[in-house]
Amino acid sequence: MLILKKRYILSFITDIVVYYILFMGLYFFIVNNMGKMPKEEIDKIVSMQIVGYMSWFFFSFTISFMSNGIYNELVEGTFEQLCLTYNSITKIYFIKLLVYSLINTLIIFPLWLLLVLSTGVSLMINKDLIIVFLIMLIGTIGFSYLLGGITIRYKRTGQLAFIISIFFLGTSIIDFSNIPEGLRNVFYALPFTKGTDLMKSTIINGNCVVLKDIVFLSINSSVYLIIGIIIFRLAFSKATSEGTTSRF
Repeated sequence: MLILKKRYILSFITDIVVYYILFMGLYFFIVNNMGKMPKEEIDKIVSMQIVGYMSWFFFSFTISFMSNGIYNELVEGTFEQLCLTYNSITKIYFIKLLVYSLINTLIIFPLWLLLVLSTGVSLMINKDLIIVFLIMLIGTIGFSYLLGGITIRYKRTGQLAFIISIFFLGTSIIDFSNIPEGLRNVFYALPFTKGTDLMKSTIINGNCVVLKDIVFLSINSSVYLIIGIIIFRLAFSKATSEGTTSRF
């Protein structure tokens, strides 16, 4: 994957430029609509949006990776070859997903640096942020398995991954402190909403993540991982028994 990124460097640069332009459009919209709000308050809002935006950028790509990857393998006719290898398809895509996540991490840093330099805000990565990020990754992998299982079973899933990505973008930039508690708890049941909210609180307000939130996030992510893997394996078993892994 690193070789592909190097060979198709234009694609890599284009991704960073496009997502940079998208956020700067959001940034200018925020600044122009804040009126006479103090600069400290504006910087706080912008910082929250950067954290939410970067979180969306990473996890939405991770969520859709398995669905898009399996779809492309099915179209190209190479999925059956993966199924015939010594390792299980579950392990193969787990490694693929980890590698893809590492590649996305390499993309995040230059984009993060560009946004920080362009907006003038100060964002420091700390230990609590890394812990929350890694726990979120567990749940996101589970969600990716779930979408991958649906793709194996039904082949065409339309714009399902894209719709989920857009929904995630909405939850990433919303300030949940202004939402009623009941509705907020519903959103927190998703594998990424609570974690994004905690990362915002950690970076912007300097709050330490309490044990209760870590436990909740760990249970939430573990549940999604278990459910995702179960659905993936059931879907693969069904597709194998029907002989549909070799055709699109």
